[in-house]
Amino acid sequence: MLDLSDPKKRERTLLIFAGMALCVAVAAILPAQFRATAELRRERIAKIKEIEDHERLVQNRVEIRDRLTAFENQALAAARTPPGTESVLDYQNWLMTLATGTGLQNLESTQPSILGAVGGSGGTGGYTRHTFSLTGEGRLEQIAEFLRRFHRTEYLHAIQNLQPRPIQNQQDMLRVTFRIEALSLPQVSGVNTPTVEGVLATDEESQLLSAIRDRAILSEYRPPAPPPPRVDTPPVPPFDHIPFYYVDGITEADGVPRTWINHRTGGGRYFLSEGESLMIGDIRCTVRKIDFEAQLIQIEAAGSLLTIRVGKNFDEPEDVRAIE
Repeated sequence: MLDLSDPKKRERTLLIFAGMALCVAVAAILPAQFRATAELRRERIAKIKEIEDHERLVQNRVEIRDRLTAFENQALAAARTPPGTESVLDYQNWLMTLATGTGLQNLESTQPSILGAVGGSGGTGGYTRHTFSLTGEGRLEQIAEFLRRFHRTEYLHAIQNLQPRPIQNQQDMLRVTFRIEALSLPQVSGVNTPTVEGVLATDEESQLLSAIRDRAILSEYRPPAPPPPRVDTPPVPPFDHIPFYYVDGITEADGVPRTWINHRTGGGRYFLSEGESLMIGDIRCTVRKIDFEAQLIQIEAAGSLLTIRVGKNFDEPEDVRAIE
């Protein structure tokens, strides 16, 4: 049993019970507090993400609105209204003016037609596709200039097909047909066509146009002229085969001497007796005498007699008296 008669023991006991009660209370309250704090933290993160999503959505809506405004400034008016019809015809006239400004001639344009329509909700969405056909004649660089100006114009249009054909008896001219599509928007009610003035060419575009102009790919091919001969280069002398004709040997059979002559650069071998000949270039060389004992032969060439020892070539004759 607890003895509470002693004041010190009584205070110690009360402190122990109070500490135990406090621990029990903390153990019961803290987990709930931690759960509540974690839940608040999750809600805060979710709210921040929701705010960021809304801000991103607002920004996207601003960008979409600005883009739609740009589209409205680059589109034809609605075709179902009189202003829309006027806008389509104005665009067709703009195409003709653009082609004339680039130098194309004999221009023809068919009646524009509606290629297709895409509807939208509330009468504000959707668009209508119009097709235009333009035919003209010009050089390749004029067609390239038309394409440059067309694509540099910020407008809802595109060239869907281009058909160039050569013109008979005019090798540097082409007859070309453009198939062009442009869009009209229902919320655009006034006349809205591009400006007629051409866009200035950049340095890169000027270089490309110059390259197209200089190549003349439709002209008849003419091979380049051969380079002029160099006057300071001496003519190459003809190859001298004489130093490569060697007397390889002299044999004798039944008292008849024969000589072996080898052309080392040409691969020819000759087995000749006295009176027989061979051609070195345009010179006829005739064997006049064969000396088996002295291992010498005598060749007549161009009116001269050459005495050649076995192992020597025709460019190394000896004294003609050596064979006498």
